Parts: sequence; structure tokens; C-alpha cells
Amino acid sequence: MQTTRLPSTLHNQIDQCRRRFIWSGNDEMKKMSMVKWDNVCKPKTWGGLGLKRIDAMNNALLIKIGWSLITSSDSLWVKVLRSKYGIEDPAVPQSLNTKSGSFMWKAIGIIWDKVLHGIRWNLGDGRKVKFWWDCWALKDKPLIFYAQQPLPEELVNSTVSDCVNGDGSWNWGLFANLLPNNVILRIAAIKPPLNSGGKDEIRWAHSKTGLFKWQGPQRIKMFLWLAVQNKLKTKAELARRHIPINSNCDICGHHLEDTLHVLRDCSMATRIWRSLLSNENTVIFSNSTSCCRSLIHDVSIRVAEIQRVYLAIKPAGVARIEISWSPPAPPAFKLKTDGSCKSSELAGAGGLIRDARGRWCGGFCMNIGMCSITVAELWGLYQGLLLAWRNGIRNLGAEVDSLCVTQLVSNKRVAPNDSGPILLAIKEILTRDWNVSRHHVYREANYSADFLANLATSLPLGLHVQDLPPVGLNYWLLHDMYRVSYTRSVLP
Repeated sequence: MQTTRLPSTLHNQIDQCRRRFIWSGNDEMKKMSMVKWDNVCKPKTWGGLGLKRIDAMNNALLIKIGWSLITSSDSLWVKVLRSKYGIEDPAVPQSLNTKSGSFMWKAIGIIWDKVLHGIRWNLGDGRKVKFWWDCWALKDKPLIFYAQQPLPEELVNSTVSDCVNGDGSWNWGLFANLLPNNVILRIAAIKPPLNSGGKDEIRWAHSKTGLFKWQGPQRIKMFLWLAVQNKLKTKAELARRHIPINSNCDICGHHLEDTLHVLRDCSMATRIWRSLLSNENTVIFSNSTSCCRSLIHDVSIRVAEIQRVYLAIKPAGVARIEISWSPPAPPAFKLKTDGSCKSSELAGAGGLIRDARGRWCGGFCMNIGMCSITVAELWGLYQGLLLAWRNGIRNLGAEVDSLCVTQLVSNKRVAPNDSGPILLAIKEILTRDWNVSRHHVYREANYSADFLANLATSLPLGLHVQDLPPVGLNYWLLHDMYRVSYTRSVLP
């Protein structure tokens, strides 16, 4: 099963034995299956039991071998297979020649499309990643699927590094006319790889999570799961399956014994619940309109009471602070950056540098393209640090209003996701020979950078250095100069 693709008939036979074991306790006795097998095999977060179908497990094990064929190039068996079947190291083939070969090789060839579908690249120097054939810019497909016209022969096998100019910017002339605008905007938001960026890294795109959150005996878990599926073996359910049976409740004589009746509406169930619940909660056993109105009235009174208690303790539990711009201590300079992301996912970043007297020392706006707000905030910090370094500033205080960005930059580990390349570039700048302090500030102290970030989305794509404050920014600069403060309530 780990190295061979099993026939579908064998898959079905094994699953049949598993179904009988679940509902009968062994694989020989046949009893009624209360829930469809497809629903049983759904993840727990989707309402299933989280069991795996045999055909899915078979594919997963073969995909694991295919993944190792790409990532474990130092393993002896990988070297043997690559050499035997003519796979050039370290290329990732788009298809495998399975006309001849072992059973394992043919099995890997059948699921190879699934392996390719799960591959994602984190850019380093961009030399291993195929620009058109590898999945590095978009999350779903390689760029070749979005090409609007046939590729020129010289571009078919281009790597990502081949599409970068010598100054580290994208060589738009090579591919801008071949891709739709929304894809171009996604690429624009990715930092082009550098020769010093290290090796390109491959990662698996799919991850699975989900745990059954109620902790207790397995038998009770199974009962609760069947109740949620409305598949308890009640008389109503048996009658629905065309089993000749009287659907009346044997205890109270009600005409329909379904799941809700068994668990709540039956006279015996009601007595049990009333003995366990307080009087305020027994209203759930009544269907009268007056009781519902009484319940709504009771809830409203309780909400009002909670609000009064909250307001009474608020002064002791919440601190009110005054927030305003504060100049850096000379001879340092202060950098403020921000990012913005519109509903259309168009993102921008902006920032400004001032001295101890609040004088303008430079600023920028950047129309990033299409990305998340976190990536936009990181772009703002990166361009701000780069502008300060190029202006000869060697003592700098950098402030951002995103706590997430502050934590990402402080964290030694860089996660393999969309923010990885720009985060690595920020960390590289911070290691240079200068003094940079990083601080998180509230947004009330960052209105000037916020103005520039929002302005950026109305400008052409790319970076726009502002030697002078743009029109409209002076309003916020005066706010900062005169130390206009804003009140904010914060937890102590």
C-alpha cells in the first residue's frame, strides 16, 4: 500500500470491513449503517469521525514518496530512481515517463499531478524556481495557466532570477504583456529575489487540522455525533428506512419518536432535564409564545444588568491615555511607516522620516499591487529602512502601528509564507552597521504615515520617493508639531 497503487475493488473490500466493524463490532456480522460512509470519513471539523478512506490513504502514501523524490535528494534510493529514470537534479519534472518501470514508479506517475499541486516555493535567489511552471507567485496554479498568449521560446524555461534586472527590480518587459493585470499586481507585491537571498526552498501547501473538542468516553462521543447527524436509531429513523415498525413512543405514547423527542420532548426526558437544570432554564421545554416573550424579556434585563456592572468597574479596569507624536532625542531620526489594503486587495505603503525638530527628512509612497495587509505593512517598514540607510542616517527609531509586524520582525524564525521574502530583506537591513530601535505605537500617533499609505494606492504601481511633503499631509504634520493628543482607552 505504501509503494503500490491498490485496485479499486480491494479499496472497497477493505472499507466494507471497516464499516461493518464500526456498526457491528466485527467485520463478519452485518448491521444497519446509520450514517453514510462518506460522512463518516469527513474531518471532525466538518461533522465526520475523521476516518480515512483506503483509496485516500493509498494516494497519500504514494504522494509522500513523490514528495521525498523531490526533497530528499541525498537519499540513496532517490538518487537511484532519479538516475534510473533520467530526472535531472535538482529539477522538478512536470510529468513522469511511466511507459516502462517498476510498479512503484508507475504508481508515483499516476499521482504525480497531486504532488505538483501541493508544491509551493519560497524564493531565495530564484535560480531553481521556474518562472512559468513552478507555483511561487499565486497560491493555486503556476503562471503558465494564466498566460494570455503563447510564450516566446526563449522564455519557456526561464527561472525567476532570469526575470530580475541587475538593480534588483522586476524585468516587466519580459512578461508584463503575457499576463492579466490582476496577476501582475500579485507579482508586484513580491520582493524580487537577490543573489544573496540564499537557496530557494520548497514546501508543502496543504495542512490538516481539527480535533473533536468534547473530552469524554468514546461511547458518549459516538452517541453525541449520531445525535448531531440526526441518525440515532429511533423509531422515526427506522421507519424512514422502510422497516415496518410502529413509530409511537413506548414511554409517553407520542405519535413520533424522533431524535428531538427522545432527547428533550418525551415526558421522561423532560423530568430528567428538570431535575438537572435550574428553574430559569426549564423554559426550553415550553413551546408557548408567552414563555418565549418572557425569556426575551429576562435576557434583556440581564444584558442591561451586565452593562451597568461593566460601566461601574470600567474606570478601575481600563486606563485612559493621551497619545501624540513625540520627537526623537537628538541626534537620532524617527521613521514612521504604515500599510493599507483596500477592499479590492489593492495595497499601498507609506512612511516619513523626521529629525528631532520635526523637520521633513524624506518620505515615500508605494503602490504595492495586491497582497495582504501584513505584507503591506512589511513593505512599508522595508522601504522606510532602505530610504533612511540611503540618506546616510545611522541612528534611527522606527515606529509601526502593527503589533503583528513588530512581532514578526523580532521573531528569529521566518515562517514559509507570503511574507517570508520581504521579512528576510528587513532582517538583512537591520544587521547592517547602524543603530535602529523598533517600537510599536498606537494608530493615533501614526496618522501621517497612514495618510501616505492610503495615498499610495492612487499612484502608479511602484515606489514614489517624496522629497517634499505631498499636498494634504501638512494637516497631519501640524498636528504632530503642535503635539495634538488623542485619548485612548487601554487595558492596564
